Amino acid sequence: MATTGTSTVRSEPKKRKMTTMTISTVSARVVTTSLIALLIYFVES
Repeated sequence: MATTGTSTVRSEPKKRKMTTMTISTVSARVVTTSLIALLIYFVES
């Protein structure tokens, strides 16, 4: 039982790091997509 608790605590920071990386990657993609959409909009108009 004690080892299970320890391994869970150890894997916790990794999960948080992955989540933070995923969020920043998604945000960057959203910004890029928005910029492309704006460029297309201005070029067409």
